[in-house]
Amino acid sequence: LTRRMIAALTIVPADHVIEFAPGLGITAQLALKRRPASYTAVERDPAAAAIVSSYLTESTQKCVTGSADQTDLRGEVATVVYGEAMLTMQTSEMKRRIVREARRLLKRNGRYAIHEMCLVGDDLDEDRKYEINQVLSRTIHVGVRALAVSEWRRLMQSEGFEVEVEARAPTIYSNRSACYVMKGSKGLCVSSVISCVIASRANEY
Repeated sequence: LTRRMIAALTIVPADHVIEFAPGLGITAQLALKRRPASYTAVERDPAAAAIVSSYLTESTQKCVTGSADQTDLRGEVATVVYGEAMLTMQTSEMKRRIVREARRLLKRNGRYAIHEMCLVGDDLDEDRKYEINQVLSRTIHVGVRALAVSEWRRLMQSEGFEVEVEARAPTIYSNRSACYVMKGSKGLCVSSVISCVIASRANEY
Protein backbone atom coordinates (compact mmCIF):
# COMPACT_ATOMS: atom_id res chain seq x y z
CA LEU A 1 0.00 0.00 0.00
CA THR A 2 2.97 2.35 0.28
CA ARG A 3 3.21 2.47 -3.51
CA ARG A 4 -0.56 2.92 -3.71
CA MET A 5 -0.30 5.91 -1.39
CA ILE A 6 2.48 7.52 -3.42
CA ALA A 7 0.48 6.94 -6.61
CA ALA A 8 -2.63 8.51 -5.04
CA LEU A 9 -0.63 11.62 -4.15
CA THR A 10 0.33 12.07 -7.83
CA ILE A 11 3.61 13.78 -6.97
CA VAL A 12 5.00 15.80 -9.89
CA PRO A 13 8.10 18.03 -10.32
CA ALA A 14 6.14 21.14 -9.29
CA ASP A 15 5.24 19.69 -5.88
CA HIS A 16 6.65 20.67 -2.50
CA VAL A 17 6.55 17.55 -0.34
CA ILE A 18 6.65 17.13 3.44
CA GLU A 19 6.89 13.69 5.03
CA PHE A 20 6.14 13.04 8.70
CA ALA A 21 8.30 10.45 10.51
CA PRO A 22 10.16 8.98 7.51
CA GLY A 23 11.93 6.37 9.66
CA LEU A 24 14.56 4.64 7.52
CA GLY A 25 13.56 6.63 4.46
CA ILE A 26 12.16 3.83 2.28
CA THR A 27 9.06 5.80 1.28
CA ALA A 28 11.14 8.95 1.00
CA GLN A 29 13.15 7.31 -1.77
CA LEU A 30 9.94 6.48 -3.67
CA ALA A 31 8.78 10.07 -3.38
CA LEU A 32 12.16 11.43 -4.45
CA LYS A 33 12.10 9.32 -7.60
CA ARG A 34 9.27 11.56 -8.74
CA ARG A 35 11.64 14.54 -8.48
CA PRO A 36 9.47 17.03 -6.55
CA ALA A 37 10.52 20.69 -6.45
CA SER A 38 11.36 20.23 -2.77
CA TYR A 39 11.25 17.54 -0.10
CA THR A 40 11.29 18.05 3.67
CA ALA A 41 11.23 15.23 6.20
CA VAL A 42 10.23 15.81 9.82
CA GLU A 43 11.73 13.14 12.08
CA ARG A 44 11.76 13.12 15.89
CA ASP A 45 14.54 10.51 16.22
CA PRO A 46 17.98 12.05 15.50
CA ALA A 47 19.42 8.66 14.44
CA ALA A 48 16.64 8.10 11.90
CA ALA A 49 17.00 11.70 10.72
CA ALA A 50 20.67 11.05 10.00
CA ILE A 51 19.78 8.01 7.88
CA VAL A 52 17.21 9.95 5.87
CA SER A 53 19.62 12.85 5.41
CA SER A 54 22.06 10.48 3.72
CA TYR A 55 19.54 10.09 0.86
CA LEU A 56 19.09 13.81 0.40
CA THR A 57 21.64 15.12 -2.07
CA GLU A 58 19.95 18.22 -3.46
CA SER A 59 19.80 21.70 -1.93
CA THR A 60 16.00 21.51 -2.08
CA GLN A 61 15.93 18.38 0.08
CA LYS A 62 16.30 18.35 3.86
CA CYS A 63 15.43 16.49 7.04
CA VAL A 64 14.60 18.48 10.16
CA THR A 65 14.42 17.13 13.69
CA GLY A 66 11.04 17.80 15.21
CA SER A 67 7.57 16.56 16.09
CA ALA A 68 4.84 16.05 13.51
CA ASP A 69 2.29 17.88 15.65
CA GLN A 70 4.46 21.00 15.90
CA THR A 71 6.97 21.13 13.06
CA ASP A 72 7.94 24.81 13.36
CA LEU A 73 7.78 25.00 9.56
CA ARG A 74 6.01 27.93 7.90
CA GLY A 75 2.34 27.44 7.07
CA GLU A 76 1.03 26.83 3.55
CA VAL A 77 4.41 25.79 2.14
CA ALA A 78 3.57 22.28 0.88
CA THR A 79 1.42 20.83 -1.86
CA VAL A 80 1.84 17.26 -0.55
CA VAL A 81 2.06 15.94 3.02
CA TYR A 82 2.05 12.27 4.02
CA GLY A 83 2.90 9.95 6.88
CA GLU A 84 2.93 6.21 7.49
CA ALA A 85 2.50 3.99 10.55
CA MET A 86 2.64 6.86 13.00
CA LEU A 87 -0.89 8.03 13.78
CA THR A 88 -1.87 4.51 14.85
CA MET A 89 0.47 4.80 17.82
CA GLN A 90 -0.87 8.18 18.99
CA THR A 91 -3.62 9.17 21.41
CA SER A 92 -6.84 10.59 19.98
CA GLU A 93 -5.76 14.14 20.80
CA MET A 94 -2.30 13.68 19.27
CA LYS A 95 -3.83 12.15 16.12
CA ARG A 96 -5.95 15.26 15.75
CA ARG A 97 -3.03 17.61 16.38
CA ILE A 98 -0.89 15.92 13.72
CA VAL A 99 -3.66 15.99 11.10
CA ARG A 100 -4.27 19.65 11.98
CA GLU A 101 -0.57 20.40 11.50
CA ALA A 102 -0.68 18.75 8.07
CA ARG A 103 -3.59 21.01 7.18
CA ARG A 104 -1.68 24.09 8.37
CA LEU A 105 1.33 23.21 6.23
CA LEU A 106 -0.63 22.66 3.03
CA LYS A 107 -1.41 25.19 0.37
CA ARG A 108 -4.94 25.44 -1.00
CA ASN A 109 -6.02 22.13 -2.59
CA GLY A 110 -2.90 20.38 -1.25
CA ARG A 111 -2.94 16.60 -0.85
CA TYR A 112 -2.52 14.67 2.42
CA ALA A 113 -2.30 10.89 2.77
CA ILE A 114 -1.93 8.47 5.66
CA HIS A 115 -1.06 4.76 5.73
CA GLU A 116 -2.18 3.23 9.01
CA MET A 117 -3.59 0.16 10.75
CA CYS A 118 -7.38 -0.08 10.56
CA LEU A 119 -9.87 -2.13 12.52
CA VAL A 120 -12.23 -4.24 10.42
CA GLY A 121 -15.88 -3.32 10.88
CA ASP A 122 -17.66 -0.18 11.98
CA ASP A 123 -19.77 -1.98 14.57
CA LEU A 124 -17.02 -2.93 17.03
CA ASP A 125 -17.77 -1.88 20.59
CA GLU A 126 -15.15 -0.10 22.66
CA ASP A 127 -14.25 -3.25 24.64
CA ARG A 128 -13.55 -5.18 21.44
CA LYS A 129 -11.45 -2.34 20.05
CA TYR A 130 -9.47 -2.26 23.27
CA GLU A 131 -8.83 -6.02 23.11
CA ILE A 132 -7.62 -5.88 19.52
CA ASN A 133 -5.33 -2.93 20.21
CA GLN A 134 -3.92 -4.67 23.28
CA VAL A 135 -3.09 -7.77 21.23
CA LEU A 136 -1.39 -5.66 18.59
CA SER A 137 0.55 -3.73 21.21
CA ARG A 138 1.88 -6.95 22.70
CA THR A 139 2.69 -8.37 19.28
CA ILE A 140 4.74 -5.45 17.98
CA HIS A 141 5.85 -4.09 21.37
CA VAL A 142 4.52 -0.61 20.67
CA GLY A 143 1.34 1.00 21.97
CA VAL A 144 -1.36 0.69 19.29
CA ARG A 145 -4.56 2.73 19.02
CA ALA A 146 -5.92 1.71 15.62
CA LEU A 147 -9.23 3.07 14.33
CA ALA A 148 -11.87 1.76 11.97
CA VAL A 149 -11.64 3.07 8.41
CA SER A 150 -14.73 5.23 8.98
CA GLU A 151 -13.10 6.75 12.07
CA TRP A 152 -9.95 7.63 10.14
CA ARG A 153 -12.14 9.16 7.45
CA ARG A 154 -14.07 11.26 9.97
CA LEU A 155 -10.83 12.44 11.55
CA MET A 156 -9.59 13.70 8.19
CA GLN A 157 -12.89 15.36 7.37
CA SER A 158 -13.16 17.05 10.76
CA GLU A 159 -9.84 18.81 10.15
CA GLY A 160 -10.75 20.22 6.75
CA PHE A 161 -9.90 17.42 4.30
CA GLU A 162 -12.02 15.88 1.57
CA VAL A 163 -11.27 12.16 1.22
CA GLU A 164 -10.62 11.17 -2.39
CA VAL A 165 -9.00 7.72 -2.23
CA GLU A 166 -9.28 4.77 0.15
CA ALA A 167 -7.36 1.52 -0.26
CA ARG A 168 -7.14 -1.52 2.00
CA ALA A 169 -4.96 -4.64 2.25
CA PRO A 170 -4.19 -7.38 4.79
CA THR A 171 -1.39 -6.69 7.26
CA ILE A 172 1.40 -9.09 8.17
CA TYR A 173 -0.63 -9.71 11.33
CA SER A 174 -3.76 -10.72 9.41
CA ASN A 175 -3.00 -14.43 9.02
CA ARG A 176 -6.03 -16.24 10.40
CA SER A 177 -3.78 -18.76 12.16
CA ALA A 178 -2.28 -15.94 14.19
CA CYS A 179 -4.71 -15.98 17.10
CA TYR A 180 -3.87 -15.00 20.62
CA VAL A 181 -5.63 -15.72 23.90
CA MET A 182 -6.06 -12.87 26.33
CA LYS A 183 -7.11 -13.19 29.93
CA GLY A 184 -10.86 -13.03 30.25
CA SER A 185 -11.53 -13.33 26.52
CA LYS A 186 -11.86 -15.90 23.78
CA GLY A 187 -9.16 -16.40 21.15
CA LEU A 188 -8.65 -13.11 19.32
CA CYS A 189 -7.62 -13.23 15.67
CA VAL A 190 -5.60 -10.34 14.38
CA SER A 191 -7.36 -10.79 11.05
CA SER A 192 -9.54 -8.10 12.66
CA VAL A 193 -6.89 -5.62 11.50
CA ILE A 194 -5.99 -4.43 8.02
CA SER A 195 -3.70 -1.83 6.53
CA CYS A 196 -5.35 1.16 4.90
CA VAL A 197 -4.44 4.25 2.91
CA ILE A 198 -6.60 7.36 2.95
CA ALA A 199 -5.66 10.15 0.55
CA SER A 200 -7.39 13.50 0.78
CA ARG A 201 -7.36 17.06 -0.46
CA ALA A 202 -7.39 20.17 1.71
CA ASN A 203 -10.58 22.16 1.49
CA GLU A 204 -10.32 25.90 1.06
CA TYR A 205 -10.01 27.92 4.26
